[in-house]
Amino acid sequence: MTSPPRSLWVNAAWEALNLTSCMKMRISQLIDITAQQIVGTTNALEWGKQYPTVFSNASDLQRLKTRVMASRPNNV
Repeated sequence: MTSPPRSLWVNAAWEALNLTSCMKMRISQLIDITAQQIVGTTNALEWGKQYPTVFSNASDLQRLKTRVMASRPNNV
């Protein structure tokens, strides 16, 4: 027995939330903004190492998260 494709589960999860198209658009926008903030913050900090190493180190991730969350508006 094979499991259903991942896309089926993802789409089913979105449908179960019963989101409006406006809500889906806002979530999509926030994902884009967050991704841009992560990249911008990662580029702005002095790491002294290659990026894949940054994203596999818990203390580096915590440093990055702290900076990104501090730059986010409170209503997000």
